[in-house]
Amino acid sequence: MKNKKFIFIGLTVTLFVFLMVAFVSYNHNFTVYIQQHIINHLEELLAPNEVSFELQVNEQVKKVKTIATIFAKNETLGTEDQIDLLDAVVDNNNLENCMLVMPDGTAINQEGITYRNMGDEEFFKASMNGEFYISEPVPSLDDPSRKVMIFSAPIVVENQVTGVVLYSYWCDTLNSMFNLKFLDGEGRIVIIDENGYLLIGDYPGLSNSDNVLDYFKINCKHADHPANECSTISGERGVFNVETYNGDSSLIVDYVRIHSGNWYMLSIAPESAVMDSFSGVFKEQNKMIIVIIGCLMVYGLVLLMLALEDRKNVDKMTGSLTRNTFIRKARRILKNNGASSYAFVKLDVKNFKIINRVHDFDTGNRVIINMAKALDYVTKTPDSIYCRLSVDNFVVMIPFENKEKLAIVRSKFITKFRDLMGKEFTTIIEFPTGEYIVTPYDKGRHNVFEIMEKINFAHSKAKLKSGGAVTDYYEDLEKEAIIQSEIENKMNAAFHNKEFKMYLQPKVCLKSHQVCGAEALVRWKEKDRIISPADFIPLFEKNGFIAKIDFYIFEQVAIFLKGMMDNGLKPFRISINFSRVHLYNESFVMQLKGIADKYKVPYEYFEIELTETIVFENINKIINLIGELHAIGFTMSMDDFGSGYSSLSLLKDIDVDVLKIDKAFFVDTVNGERAKIVISNIIDMAKELKVKVVAEGIETEDQVEMLKELNCDVVQGYYYFKPMAASEFDYTILDKEY
Repeated sequence: MKNKKFIFIGLTVTLFVFLMVAFVSYNHNFTVYIQQHIINHLEELLAPNEVSFELQVNEQVKKVKTIATIFAKNETLGTEDQIDLLDAVVDNNNLENCMLVMPDGTAINQEGITYRNMGDEEFFKASMNGEFYISEPVPSLDDPSRKVMIFSAPIVVENQVTGVVLYSYWCDTLNSMFNLKFLDGEGRIVIIDENGYLLIGDYPGLSNSDNVLDYFKINCKHADHPANECSTISGERGVFNVETYNGDSSLIVDYVRIHSGNWYMLSIAPESAVMDSFSGVFKEQNKMIIVIIGCLMVYGLVLLMLALEDRKNVDKMTGSLTRNTFIRKARRILKNNGASSYAFVKLDVKNFKIINRVHDFDTGNRVIINMAKALDYVTKTPDSIYCRLSVDNFVVMIPFENKEKLAIVRSKFITKFRDLMGKEFTTIIEFPTGEYIVTPYDKGRHNVFEIMEKINFAHSKAKLKSGGAVTDYYEDLEKEAIIQSEIENKMNAAFHNKEFKMYLQPKVCLKSHQVCGAEALVRWKEKDRIISPADFIPLFEKNGFIAKIDFYIFEQVAIFLKGMMDNGLKPFRISINFSRVHLYNESFVMQLKGIADKYKVPYEYFEIELTETIVFENINKIINLIGELHAIGFTMSMDDFGSGYSSLSLLKDIDVDVLKIDKAFFVDTVNGERAKIVISNIIDMAKELKVKVVAEGIETEDQVEMLKELNCDVVQGYYYFKPMAASEFDYTILDKEY
């Protein structure tokens, strides 16, 4: 405990010392910073005034040159029109005078007044030599108490100077055009010539004839140049400290060269006034340190809260965005990129629950994590994001150019996923996908919740299709989804009310010409209407309800066969089609056996149908399942042969008793020799394997005659019988020949 106490005290003292050192260092650095800031501030004060002065002078230069150019186009100087022009120039530019000076030195102003003996004036000499001239401020001819600046330009005709334009501009105008006072009037801005004489502006105690530099007693406390040069302003820019003769005030002087003439603009400020303007900052220094420390503590807490919030925004398992974070970011992306199109894509793993059953939950988690990694791989482009909605459901937002590029992104995702899973993982993974394209013209472009609903519709439709189908959103999808929702809402009640009915479609043996079996089918009879299996079977396969229906129909078959036996009739074999969801039901075989035993129906009268696509999905699983069913005594058949992967090689591995040729083989093929050859070879191959062949979907006499010719065993289709309700089954058909 004592050691901990000493450690705590030591850390506290160390922290205190650190804060004190930091405070002293801060105080020193802050003072230096303020001093530098003062200098920068004075420089910033000069900058706009310098620019303003230069612009104003240059503006007058342009005007004088323009007038000279106009006069150069007239052969005769001093005309009435020219005097009117001079008068207009004076009125519009707040001038004292605007004169036209003849080569002999005679001048005439805007009022027609003539002035003689201008020949000795500097402006006249300079402009007659072809130069442009700007004077320092000089007393006005009309009012010596006021000053003007003289601008003159030569009038050049055919490379000969034929006269001079003189332009006298009131200095009062210049004084009013830039800030001459600051710091509540204690600071001043003035313009001096290169010798230090005051030209424009004023300073307490100085007249226009005084020399500003002589007025100062130079003390080079902080100068940009050596002390012996302090009394002379030179170069483009500088700053120094001075004291007045009476020593009652220390001044900070900043200067910059004015390029319009050999002049300098100075900002002169009492150091005390400058420091007073920052006194509040110094007084609040300590308080600010406390505030800063407090702010740092608050900032730390905020960072901690943000870190915790970030954890909420990220899915713990995959590191992807959560749904709400995804929606916020998607909305921001859509608003900031109004001219761009985006694809919203929703995907999941088909029959993900089966993966957990076949493998284990760790493998299922690895599938989800690798899905996220693969999505991360394909969403590296700007404005591409994705999130995990639930278990194996992900949504992606990605910039959209065209369907081809979107398909390439999907292909890259699948390839990356397979690479991540490794070659040892052989289970086929399919990704049903719904897509919705948001364009710049969509009214609901920013409504991400509505967009999510639309891709839900498209995704639900894709899941009803076989394999990893891709479905685009279209308007009728919502109507279909509503219908599906209505079906799901009432399916349990319908089951409870026994609305699902077993129908039987008899099969005819072509050799005996008699009924030799039937296929059990399901129909949904809701009051007076029949709901088509196409409307509910795919949906039931998606939500798993099909398993309940399959076992129900199997039990109805057992009841039907039991009734035949109780009535002294010889039962016939009835086939029942089972969904792929049973493939991974470990108790599937025992459940079938239990139902058959319950009604004491021999197993041989039950024919278990599996579609070719189910068989292809997991061959090893099917082989084991068929072996278990055969061991008990059930008959096995492969339905829809040739409709899916068309793999004849399946028959060498799959020990089935019956092969049902898909009806697609018989559509418009009676007179097709190629189709006839294919069917003939399937039948011959099946017979060599001692497998019975059933042709389903037979509707015409020509089809029947062809199948007889090819030695097909059994025919099922509308040509002989349509499906009929088991409750209305006519046993007399068993005694007839067809």
